[in-house]
Amino acid sequence: MEAGSRHIKAEHSLPERYERPRRRGRLLALLLLGALTLLGAPSALGRRPTAVSKLLRSPSYKVRLQAAIYLSRLRDPKTVKPLIRCVNRDPHYLVRAFCAVALGRIGNPTALPTLKRHRNDSNSFVRRKIRQAIERLYAQSSISGGKGYQIKYKPKARLFVVVKSPRRRGRRVSRRVARFTERALRLQLNEHSSFEVARPGVEPPRRWIKRRRIPAVAVTMTVTRIRRRRRGRTVTVIARAKAVVTRYPSKAVKLISDTEAKSTQQIKGGRMSRTHLENLYRFLERQALDGAIKRICQRLAAL
Repeated sequence: MEAGSRHIKAEHSLPERYERPRRRGRLLALLLLGALTLLGAPSALGRRPTAVSKLLRSPSYKVRLQAAIYLSRLRDPKTVKPLIRCVNRDPHYLVRAFCAVALGRIGNPTALPTLKRHRNDSNSFVRRKIRQAIERLYAQSSISGGKGYQIKYKPKARLFVVVKSPRRRGRRVSRRVARFTERALRLQLNEHSSFEVARPGVEPPRRWIKRRRIPAVAVTMTVTRIRRRRRGRTVTVIARAKAVVTRYPSKAVKLISDTEAKSTQQIKGGRMSRTHLENLYRFLERQALDGAIKRICQRLAAL
């Protein structure tokens, strides 16, 4: 009996011997966590001023780029002003591009004038990110039209416009040019106070269009031809486009417009490489297409 009782006491005494170090470890972990909190452990609130200061003051573009990417994920409205400053004056194109991405994700409409001012940035990647940010800001500043349908409401609008993608591309026109044309047309229509533009990829409800009490049209724009020309140091791009405007949803034709726009630039300096010449051609293509789209929007506003 004594041996059995000793055995029982030994079994009960083992857990007590091993529980004390575990409890002490937990207490030490809690005390360490509290000390880190009091000393200023890193948090989202603590990292935001550091990221802003690095974005504005760091001499390394890699550090500024990491700060811009972090602020784009943070989406804090208080960081809009420093991001605008960097879009205006940062010398590196990647920092400007991701600052534009951050402004589009934050969704504050006060960034629109700055983004519009830099739409023709010298770098194509920055131009693309700025256009995407502007489209995102326009999409976020919208109103509900029933059944989850939203548009950017304009009290002086006289026409509701649905932008249609062309079924076929024009002769000698790439898919890249066709996509850019549709995006640029939607962007210029959104900037015009006379047009309310339908959301891309979503059919607007017909009952909602009737309640708006303004006529609705569908616009299909096709780039028929782009010509590149170089004479000496003068580089020229001529873009020809055709727009068909029909009533929506009846498809009765209201306007067929052919237009042509030209963009020219002088080459400065010595000999240009093929890559630089191709980038210049693409830049002039966008400018010429923007001019053709502007003329079509003017004719559409006169309907």
